Amino acid sequence: MGKFMANSNVAEGVPHLPSFITEPGQSDVLFIVTVVFVLALILIAGVIYFKLHALPEHLGHGYNNAQLQVVGVLSLLSLVTHNNIFWIAALLLVTVKLPDFTTPLNTIAQSLEQMTSKKEELPVSVNMPDFNASLNSIAKSLEQMSELKAEPPAKPTKQKTTKQKDI
Repeated sequence: MGKFMANSNVAEGVPHLPSFITEPGQSDVLFIVTVVFVLALILIAGVIYFKLHALPEHLGHGYNNAQLQVVGVLSLLSLVTHNNIFWIAALLLVTVKLPDFTTPLNTIAQSLEQMTSKKEELPVSVNMPDFNASLNSIAKSLEQMSELKAEPPAKPTKQKTTKQKDI
């Protein structure tokens, strides 16, 4: 009986085994296919995950630089900390376009210059407005207006009235 067991083949001994069970010494095809499939699935899931986290940054490329930086920081925080509130905040921030604050400041500065009859040409950058020049111009105009020394209106005098109490 020992001779018979040494010379027998597994496939000959058990004919009802499924095809994915390999003989000893052969490569396991099902294992290799499963490993390749799992690695491809992990790679695809990682790409989708990172693309989803970069969505607010991709949407915000048309906005101003400061808003894009805040959106980028919030996206990075959500990626690192796994707090979804940062990602939602970045997505909400990118959907709301923040107003341009530089144009009204420049208009105020120009109006104040015209009121004081002193016109200075402000250097205007084509790419980025200069906040300091606008604010300095507003401050100078306010100082000139305060030098006009407008007198405050006279305060009305109060007359003292006494009421007698009934005893």
